[in-house]
Amino acid sequence: MFDSIVLRFRIAKVQAELKAQHNDQLFVNEICQDYNSVNIINFYFQDSLFRKKKDAAFLVVCAILAKAILSKDMDDSSREVCCLLLRDRVDRINSDSQYASQNSEILRDCNLAFEAWRNNTAH
Repeated sequence: MFDSIVLRFRIAKVQAELKAQHNDQLFVNEICQDYNSVNIINFYFQDSLFRKKKDAAFLVVCAILAKAILSKDMDDSSREVCCLLLRDRVDRINSDSQYASQNSEILRDCNLAFEAWRNNTAH
């Protein structure tokens, strides 16, 4: 029971982070309440060091957007919005080389999503 409440709180925190960037509640719900997104949120926040980071929600949103770009269940226009939102976040990460180095795993996943999107839209 307690775990469920904690997970709901974490989902709300991640949703607030995304909504601060994109003020469309339906879109935010679609992205953050997806089964894969809930699993991503749960996975990252299981790490006690990660969840204490001030920017944890920012980084989780990056991971969720990257996964959404790769999702075949989402329409192309929503995936394109995800791509634009993620591009802004990746630019912020890359603006500080030390921060980019510290978050290289998430950054790698983001870049793989961009590559897949480019390959998908090139056809």
